[in-house]
Amino acid sequence: MSTVADKNKEALSSEYALLSQIATELKNRIDLINVAINDFETALASLKEISKLSNGETLLVPIGGNIMIRVSFLENDKVLVNVGSGVVVEKSFNDAISYLEEKVKLMREELKKRANEYQTILQRMSYIEGQVISRKE
Repeated sequence: MSTVADKNKEALSSEYALLSQIATELKNRIDLINVAINDFETALASLKEISKLSNGETLLVPIGGNIMIRVSFLENDKVLVNVGSGVVVEKSFNDAISYLEEKVKLMREELKKRANEYQTILQRMSYIEGQVISRKE
């Protein structure tokens, strides 16, 4: 025969399992956002440095696999920016820098929101753990 306490314990256990899955998904999302922020910040720093170069200067460009090639810098007033859905637009260095700064700002806001959600879920999971442990005693 099932008691009210047993049913409540089962409900808490089910909620805990669901929250655990949500927490894992949020943690993965947070990790992806951090990777994106790092990528944008690296591009931003690179763009700021490249904008200081003169036409014809030589650069070393990594192409992957620890391989670099020398390239001549031909044009220092425009860059190509992928704005999504396969659309690439030409922007000035300053516009591209502003674009990246805005992307970083938006990603940081998203990160803060997801981190708050994650903390809320962890707090609820901790509460449930306390409830289950106190009922065993």
